[in-house]
Amino acid sequence: MALPKIPVGVIIICILFALIGALWGAHAAGLINLIPVLSDLPVVGTYFTTGANEDNFKISPLEEENKKLKEQIIKLEKQLADVLTKENELNQEIETYRKQIIDLDNQIKILHEEQKKMLKLAEYYGQMKTKEVVPIFDNLDDEIVISILSRLDSKRAAEILAEMDPLRAAKLTKVITDINNSVNN
Repeated sequence: MALPKIPVGVIIICILFALIGALWGAHAAGLINLIPVLSDLPVVGTYFTTGANEDNFKISPLEEENKKLKEQIIKLEKQLADVLTKENELNQEIETYRKQIIDLDNQIKILHEEQKKMLKLAEYYGQMKTKEVVPIFDNLDDEIVISILSRLDSKRAAEILAEMDPLRAAKLTKVITDINNSVNN
């Protein structure tokens, strides 16, 4: 049996491909470094760069822009977090003020009710005889007496004070005067 004749050129090409494959495999395995040799070749060398060329590698304008945009995003996210934190603080402060307003409104309502009651009491005591009012006032707290006297007309208040114990009348007069002075200032 005779072997077919293979042209010598085909054998040389096969050997060259086997050699190139072996060299490339050794390069890929890290056994040898072909980049300095390949970068010196006229046509093929443009596809390979040496380590020196890698140091001079330039970032494309799109990559630079992308990096800047990412930095801006991080900065804006931090600003947003700060704004949201401040918003939460302000909302809590607003809620505190709302509660205070509600409390003050309730206190105002209570004071208006008390004022109505005192006006009604002043009306009752204004219609009574002076001799009947003084013994009742002797048994009431100074604050209540002052509140009632301040709502009576001055002539009626003077009549009641004239009939009261002189020391208590003086004390009540001083308190009423202090209240009037603080309101006028």
